[in-house]
Amino acid sequence: MRAIARLRAWLLGLNEGGLGPLGLAALGSACVDAGQVERAMLLLHDALERHPGTPRLHFEAGRAARQKGLLDQARVRFAHAVALSPEDATYRFAFAWALHEEKRHEEAAAEYREVLAIAPDESRVLFNLAVLERALGRSAEALGLLDRLLTRAPKDGRAWYTKGVVHYERRELEPARLAFERALARRPDHARTLYQLGAVHLAGGRPVDAEPFLRKALSRRPDFAAAHFALGRALAERDVSRAMFHLREALIAPEPVPGAHLELARLHERAGRMSDAAGELRAFLRAEPDAPEAAGVRRHLSRLEETLAAAQTRFGGFP
Repeated sequence: MRAIARLRAWLLGLNEGGLGPLGLAALGSACVDAGQVERAMLLLHDALERHPGTPRLHFEAGRAARQKGLLDQARVRFAHAVALSPEDATYRFAFAWALHEEKRHEEAAAEYREVLAIAPDESRVLFNLAVLERALGRSAEALGLLDRLLTRAPKDGRAWYTKGVVHYERRELEPARLAFERALARRPDHARTLYQLGAVHLAGGRPVDAEPFLRKALSRRPDFAAAHFALGRALAERDVSRAMFHLREALIAPEPVPGAHLELARLHERAGRMSDAAGELRAFLRAEPDAPEAAGVRRHLSRLEETLAAAQTRFGGFP
């Protein structure tokens, strides 16, 4: 693909001096596709000096800037292209995506809606807007967009997975399970979908059904902290030693789950190991001092410390 783009850029460049604004835009596009981004930026800058009213030149200049990681500059160029040609869905999508990358979610969502007004069935716009609506806390809108997308593309595994996540967040466990199963049918070894199916079963009070999915997720990603945490919880009532192993693994993984400290504290306390339980509660508070449950954890730790102090007094200073 890049070789073809290089050839196209070379052929167009043979007559660069005779090219009009659209020809220069095509040359800039070929340079971007060929990886010749600096050349594209210089060429398009010069072309815009002479033809500032050509939206395609602004669009290609935006593409070049984005390739260089200049997101502000890319957004401005795409905005110019949209202003000059407001009915062009490609330009609007590029502008919306630039806003999306900059995490300007409300503005990006508004632009995606403008794209859908022009191209109502554009799959990538439906998906991106659904992702934004979920991020903005509008789960019903996200589900509506995903249903529209899946009506057109029923084999879109990414859309089924996202639909499952939204249902799970709404605690709609049965629709979540069905959506994750559809996603898994597309990618049977996808670790995150396997984990999500396990999490759905666990949330539904079916730890035995959760275990195979979580184990398979870990076979694909051995350092998957969330899967270790969920498997630890699934095993807690049946095999404490294995549960504790997985909870500890959740704490040493690259993306640790601090909540594993609370589960370990619960298991230690249930076994009468109050000092170990207190240590886990302290570790959680060090990791998550501002967590919503931190106040309750502090109260529980205070009670445990009082119990330990009383025991030390009774047994001559030994806990």
